[in-house]
Amino acid sequence: MTTAPNSTPCPDLEKCNSYLRRAAVRNVTVQFLLDNLSKMGCTPPPGFMSCQNCDGAKSGGFGVIEESSDGKMGLRPELVICSNYMKSESHVNKVLVHELIHAIDLCRTKMDPFNNCAHHACTEIRSENLSGECSPMEEMKNLQLPSSQYSGHQQRCVKRRAILSLRANPACKGKEKEAVEEAFASCYADTFPFDRHPN
Repeated sequence: MTTAPNSTPCPDLEKCNSYLRRAAVRNVTVQFLLDNLSKMGCTPPPGFMSCQNCDGAKSGGFGVIEESSDGKMGLRPELVICSNYMKSESHVNKVLVHELIHAIDLCRTKMDPFNNCAHHACTEIRSENLSGECSPMEEMKNLQLPSSQYSGHQQRCVKRRAILSLRANPACKGKEKEAVEEAFASCYADTFPFDRHPN
């Protein structure tokens, strides 16, 4: 859920920004999630989504940063796509959906995914499940789906990826598998704000 941007120029930054602009006006799922954030009272601020060159991150991240405005400290949500890790426009769209699910979760509940492993596990399970990142095509591209393991691949993929995300959270070190297993059934079944699984 967090990224480590740096200031090193990246040749893919311009391409990434064009994908981001297109997604905001053409991708139905991205538009749906942005609209739902606004309806929930969490209207994304200007510059909410951006492309950056990242260190120590693979695709992107969502978080809330503290900033000063008019002499007052406040919190501003931020969604970052790591341009130096993107593979294609489709990849950018999936990462956007993944991170927007995190934004939806933080908007609708008083969760603390950075310190509470159950909260972190739940939002990762939902994001992995609803983003399309665990589709059979994606799994085959990532060499994670042998034909003999097609049955049940979605659940295995969601668990595997959620555990990897929790492993990067110092608060969940050594507890990632247990947290994902405990949260899995209820959070995997939770498709909010979609009426049913979008993929």
